[in-house]
Amino acid sequence: MIINKNDIFNANLIVESDGKNLMSVDFFASMMKNHPISAVSHAISIHDLGVVVNNDKSGVALRTEENKFRIWLGGEFEPYIYRGQNKDYKFIPTIHRPADQNKLLISLVQREEFKNYFMALPYYKRLSNISIKGNTFDFDLEAVTQHYGFPTEYIDTTTNMNVALFFAYTYYDSGQYLPITDFDAYKPMLYIADYKTLLHETEPIIVGFQAVPRPLFQCAMAIKLPAKNNVKSLFRSIELPKDKDLAIGVYNSFKKGFDLFPNDYMSEIAEKINRLKIIHSGTIDEFCTQYNHSKNDILDLLRSKEFKLVDGNEYVFSDRILHDIHSEITNFILPWIQNNIGVRGTTPAIHEFMNKS
Repeated sequence: MIINKNDIFNANLIVESDGKNLMSVDFFASMMKNHPISAVSHAISIHDLGVVVNNDKSGVALRTEENKFRIWLGGEFEPYIYRGQNKDYKFIPTIHRPADQNKLLISLVQREEFKNYFMALPYYKRLSNISIKGNTFDFDLEAVTQHYGFPTEYIDTTTNMNVALFFAYTYYDSGQYLPITDFDAYKPMLYIADYKTLLHETEPIIVGFQAVPRPLFQCAMAIKLPAKNNVKSLFRSIELPKDKDLAIGVYNSFKKGFDLFPNDYMSEIAEKINRLKIIHSGTIDEFCTQYNHSKNDILDLLRSKEFKLVDGNEYVFSDRILHDIHSEITNFILPWIQNNIGVRGTTPAIHEFMNKS
């Protein structure tokens, strides 16, 4: 396919206003089914080819704040949020796990470097300008970094139960997820919560679509947690069968994890940041200002770990990478949003009626 360069750079998605605004997150939650979790069947269906997986990536655009929107993935008005773990751990965000504070500091600097790379790419520059009924797309940069291995205050959840089952029936070793075949050391768990409850008790974050593949394929949601918060009590806990065939079936249903962790440019950048240990000086300035750290202390720490410092904050990409990303946005991402994401407008009168009901 021959792509005109001007078309690549200029094509954007704009849904014009019709006198209505996008449905808000609160309004969306108020319309969800209100069944107690204990009364809902979350069956695991298996046949001789493995697990029956429904990876529906449809969704709905929701207004998250004034003039901003995000995309909820999964069945519309489906109220359940899932999390899978291979042991019955506490829900602890990655930022609160490391005992080595110097290691955590370095990871946080690398996280800021990753954000700056992301914001320099067309993913961020073009898709920030998507407009639906006067609302522009609301990126969650913390969530993006979470999905590429950097520490945040988020707990990963999903609107797709099968995605949660994948994390319940696998373990991570040497850079890859593998199916559990020896259950002596593992206890697969599925956690289920009602989004309406979470919305009133904590701070659930709609991650969903973030332009890059991982959050999309994982139907991602997140819960932002302070260091001490017993949000796990809001979830129903289900101890799953310790079944080797089931674990392998779940694993294979996602093509051994490739469907959830596809190779993409952002994974290459994350790997590059960790492997090459290169940080731009502009990132260090931003980090020290934002988190109130001494620049000299951070520089000394990075040098002691043999990091290389690059002047400025200019991020350079090859013409091939830029062309590929622009083509992906024009030929896949924007048409996908247009064809799969519901856009529902509401009027003030409807909100007033719902609030009185």
